[in-house]
Amino acid sequence: MKNFKTDRFDIPYLKPNLKVLIETDKGKRYMKVTNMVTQKKDEIYFGHLNDYLNSSHISDARDVTNGVKKGDGEGLSSKYIGNYDHEDIPLPKNMDLAEQIVKFAKGKRKGFTKELVDQWNKDLEFDLHSKLKTYGFMGAKRLNMIFKIS
Repeated sequence: MKNFKTDRFDIPYLKPNLKVLIETDKGKRYMKVTNMVTQKKDEIYFGHLNDYLNSSHISDARDVTNGVKKGDGEGLSSKYIGNYDHEDIPLPKNMDLAEQIVKFAKGKRKGFTKELVDQWNKDLEFDLHSKLKTYGFMGAKRLNMIFKIS
């Protein structure tokens, strides 16, 4: 529905799951437009909205749903800035260790723990604990940023 028109108001692009600011003789209030009948306070069924807005106690109504936020310039969305940079450290020459690292990084294995990293640190040239903040699934996913895995 492109425009929602009543006898008194024209609200552009109104559809369910949007918010409407309604001014009555008692004051302003925000109402959420729903696509099913509910008994919740400050919610109104889309099908009942026309009758409600044509009531004599409603003085103004307008859509106040937040739009999509744009990034800097050119109308483009802002870029995601991650917490970590790609370090692209080559995988170790020990093929068994390299295979384990790849399997954990791809999420094909469970059990990425501190004890496992302790075992790996014996064969690595750097301290892997210093590059990880967490262990488990999220720590294993961080391996993709640390090692050069294609």
